[in-house]
Amino acid sequence: MKRSQFIVSKSEVALRGGVVSTQHPLASDAGARMLAAGGNAIDAAVAAAVAVTVVEPMMSGIAGGGVMIVHDPETGRDTAIDFLPRVPAAARPDMFELDRARAGVGMYQWPAIVDDANFVGHRSVGIPGTIAGLCAAHERWGRLPLATVLEPAIAYAEEGHAVEGYISAITAGTARRLAEFPEAAAIFLPDGLPPAAPVRMYLPVPPFRQPDLAATLKRIAAGGAEEFYRGETARLIVEEMQRGGGLITAEDLAGYRPVVHEETRKAEYRGHVISTLPAPCGADTVIETLNMLETFDVAGIGRDTPEGLSLMAQAQALAFQDRFAYLADPAQGDIPAAVLGSKAYAAERAKLITPGRAPASVGPGDPGGFAADGRVPPDRSCTTHLGTVDKDGMMVSLTNTIGDLWGSFVVARGTGMVLNDAMIWFDPVPGHINSVAPGKMPLSAVSAILVHKDGRPFMTNGAPGARKVMTSILQSFVNVVDHGMSLQQAIEAPRVHCEKDTVLVDSRLPEESLAALEAGGHTLQRIDETFLSSNFARPVGATVDADGTVRSGVDALRPATAVGVPA
Repeated sequence: MKRSQFIVSKSEVALRGGVVSTQHPLASDAGARMLAAGGNAIDAAVAAAVAVTVVEPMMSGIAGGGVMIVHDPETGRDTAIDFLPRVPAAARPDMFELDRARAGVGMYQWPAIVDDANFVGHRSVGIPGTIAGLCAAHERWGRLPLATVLEPAIAYAEEGHAVEGYISAITAGTARRLAEFPEAAAIFLPDGLPPAAPVRMYLPVPPFRQPDLAATLKRIAAGGAEEFYRGETARLIVEEMQRGGGLITAEDLAGYRPVVHEETRKAEYRGHVISTLPAPCGADTVIETLNMLETFDVAGIGRDTPEGLSLMAQAQALAFQDRFAYLADPAQGDIPAAVLGSKAYAAERAKLITPGRAPASVGPGDPGGFAADGRVPPDRSCTTHLGTVDKDGMMVSLTNTIGDLWGSFVVARGTGMVLNDAMIWFDPVPGHINSVAPGKMPLSAVSAILVHKDGRPFMTNGAPGARKVMTSILQSFVNVVDHGMSLQQAIEAPRVHCEKDTVLVDSRLPEESLAALEAGGHTLQRIDETFLSSNFARPVGATVDADGTVRSGVDALRPATAVGVPA
């Protein structure tokens, strides 16, 4: 039988100048305004990152955290800034009570907790890092005043904006949970309903305003990170924690510092140099998978063939099993991240792969018998992602998150800010590699990357989407490098995701290939990707041609938009 397919595409922005690619048109406009005003890629990234927290509040927030990778054309160097949330000092490994009547729940399927307290409510909140990270980057590289950079976000919050249909629908879908939190419901469920989106030109809707958030952003515009972590905003956060039984104290906030890595993690794939955060994160899994794929003729095998899909799924599964077994905060123990990222270890793991035929079992490898090969320096996830490039060659890859959809659902009274649920990243059972510990950094799925080719900046790429982030970045990159696609084509192409035995497959993939995979022993789960689902993550980014032409790539099914500013 033949069935009609759901196919949506977006045009590529291509020009000599700068490009801002984000998950929302108003955020891209905010960043583009900075480029047009003489700002650089950092000004654009910070403006867009804060603006998107206003217009897409369930995905990211100024009380969240993330990662930024920056290429500075003046020095020719890449820098990584880790501003992920941290565990409060009062947290303990046994702070959550197990709900043994339920199976695993939530975005990462940890053991169930009574009242879902590890990802909903005040005790799920980690020390936020977003403002610390954005302000650190702006202070170091920005050209425009911080107040100028935050102007668009303040205007969207104070004067209001038209809500996208996607945002309205997602709010409606989570309304029952939002209604349990009065501060959040008062903002996002006015009159008990989600903010209305325009559906007919003759049915006007009022702009959606967030005055408390506007006031918070104005304070930050005037006082920077100091205000957020030690000023009025900090006081309001601590009061909210005390009101709801949360753990964050004034000392936690005052002590937060982003981690600036002057050397990024580097990895090579077919002559392309990937640059990312040099601490355990989603990019580790991307790199290990790429190292395995590099031992095969990926282009010759083909992208949507049974062998190509099987190869991609098996390499992903092997890398994920290593991730679950070995990766965590390096401060908590000896983490073999450098070995997992080595070519030698990947070559040994790749011997377990037979394209087209499912393995008998998939489990973690043994990194103990390997040493780092010198390519990876020693070590010490809902979400938004954006990429910016300016006319001078500065490039930024930035991921910001509040954890799960709507974070903790807690809004600090008087701030308009949705607080993160960073505790969702930790195993609530004591004694495990990623169990809760005071001050611990999360093992997030963040996979923000920059890519260099022939010694020049070539790509900025990243995505929101929990663990699907890793496989979306992996496959969009491979689509460009091995299959000759533009980034826009690469992002739109159907993908697969496999963590162990079951392969999630986009239903747009050729049915004959999927049938052959099943005949080869693979267990498949067919998934439809639609305007309201996000089953395979949502990459955005840009590439730069040898002649300096910048080309955008954005998710086609949601409001993601690229805006270019000519040089």
